[in-house]
Amino acid sequence: MMGTRCREQWGFFGVRQGGVGQGNGRLAGEETGFSAPRSGRPPWRRGAVVTVWTLLSLPILMTMLFVVAEVAHLWQARTQLENAVEAAVLAAVQEWGLRGGGRRNLEAAMAAGRALAEANAVHGAAVRLGDRTKAPRVVWSFGSALPADNGCRFTPDPDAAARFAVVLQVAVRTPRLCRAVAGAALGEATVAAASAAFFDPGETPPRPRLIRLAASP
Repeated sequence: MMGTRCREQWGFFGVRQGGVGQGNGRLAGEETGFSAPRSGRPPWRRGAVVTVWTLLSLPILMTMLFVVAEVAHLWQARTQLENAVEAAVLAAVQEWGLRGGGRRNLEAAMAAGRALAEANAVHGAAVRLGDRTKAPRVVWSFGSALPADNGCRFTPDPDAAARFAVVLQVAVRTPRLCRAVAGAALGEATVAAASAAFFDPGETPPRPRLIRLAASP
């Protein structure tokens, strides 16, 4: 009798019927979920970490931007120099060919080329082929050219009398985009370009044109 009464009161497993701790909502199932874990780092600390990382990465980003800008600056200078060299070599080969070629007309041909080069500029500075302080390397090659499989075969010959060809190689100094870094002067940069042109007075119409030189065998 006593055992029956105890089973009715406490249930089969000895747990009181009607729910354990109904007065405690957390045990009754009303709030049985777990709360989200909180970060152990205060917000002001997280902001400080972001600030420190920003300050550390800023010099690296500035250096990368400087390098990209400097490369673009020099690439533009080289493109402008190529235009000047092409204009010069076209003018020189035409002048040389119209005068009949030969050594006696080399100076007139180079003068025509220098005049056309000076009409062009690299970052605002005229390309003066006669000024060795700004153009330390200026190499003229006069001769003749014949067609080849992969371009034209150039033969140096200042006494050529037909199928005139001129090759010009130029290197100039140009100011850098940033003249100094951390107090250290960077000086000037040197850019180079080369071009070749052909002229045959017997062609109809006779006109100079740029050519690509064949690779040496």
